Amino acid sequence: MSSFLFDCAGRALIRGVTASALLIGWFLAAADVQAAGGSCGNTPSRSCPQLIYQGLTYPYPREAGSFLFIDGGVYPYVTKTDRLLEDSKVSLPGGDVIEVSDLLDQLNLTRFRQQKFVPVVGYGSNAAPSQLSRKFAKEILETSVVIPVMKGWIDDYDVVWTPFFTSYGAMPSTIFPASGVRAELWLNWMPESILERMDATEGVGHYYVRTTLSEASFGFDGPNPERLELYVSCFGALEAQGTIQSLSAVPAEGRKTPEIDSSAALSLVQPTVAPQSSMLEMLRDTVSSPARRSRYTEALAPFRRFAESGPFSESACAHAGN
Repeated sequence: MSSFLFDCAGRALIRGVTASALLIGWFLAAADVQAAGGSCGNTPSRSCPQLIYQGLTYPYPREAGSFLFIDGGVYPYVTKTDRLLEDSKVSLPGGDVIEVSDLLDQLNLTRFRQQKFVPVVGYGSNAAPSQLSRKFAKEILETSVVIPVMKGWIDDYDVVWTPFFTSYGAMPSTIFPASGVRAELWLNWMPESILERMDATEGVGHYYVRTTLSEASFGFDGPNPERLELYVSCFGALEAQGTIQSLSAVPAEGRKTPEIDSSAALSLVQPTVAPQSSMLEMLRDTVSSPARRSRYTEALAPFRRFAESGPFSESACAHAGN
């Protein structure tokens, strides 16, 4: 089947079907990993094909506007005040509009109105409801989660690819200085009680550092924080073919760098990282073997680009291991 769908370079030979769909179909049928159920590498309850699909589709679909995330449910904000869990209003499935305080009351979640919330930027997958659902599943936390997720922008920064591999096969993203660019940004108002969980999912101290931007120009729906708290990759920006590579899924004005998706970003590094393998074979190894994932990340060192100083410099993550 694989030889029918692809030539030796992995190019699709059937017209009228997207390359990504063919890639996934080929992998599910031909790769030497479990095709359904079970676990993959050190990721319980998820198969390798599921993880690879997750990696290829990073950073996942976003909402059109600000929303209230409750245990995997998405309630779009209709009106936004500075009191996001009080007199702001959201729409229910079906179109009815309700004040957030009433919604929380009816769901027995009024305790969240008394909790302390910490504003943390989400620029990549943390802006997507599907990723929030994976990170904060009730069966993992054993408690409900309420997160206002507010849409906004930031000046002179962009969202770009970062050269390391995750356990689900993606090269993820980072924010990076970019003069003249205004990029889409999201703000997750995190209950303080689950901030440690968010840090853990970001690999703080190894893959990312949580830091602040105190002088950036930005704006969000609802209240604006005094300064931005956000995660910055310890591996810098992905620089390939002589330039930094930006995420095509993240809208930006004034961007001068190439805009590419996950598949294209992975294709740029595969000849260096795994020259004897196809992109899918590289991803299979990445999700199924932590040791090989670490070696592949080390092989990405030539693609790292850092700023000269500040939280985006190489020294800002000197304590983090590879």
